[in-house]
Amino acid sequence: MKYLKKKAAEHVVQKRLLAEQIESRKKEREEKNLLSAQEAEVKEAKKQNKVEYINEEYLRRIYPWLSGT
Repeated sequence: MKYLKKKAAEHVVQKRLLAEQIESRKKEREEKNLLSAQEAEVKEAKKQNKVEYINEEYLRRIYPWLSGT
């Protein structure tokens, strides 16, 4: 009987450890996905800012009176 209880307890512990590992991997994946999304947003924002900067410079060259402010 003691052997069966010990085996049952080991089984419960193993299942719990496996569940914790799965949860940990899931959190890591979510964090990685979030970081990737944030990096993509930053790259897009930089690209947009660069495009706006180029457009401003282009407009200043074409219409020099616009930069009189």
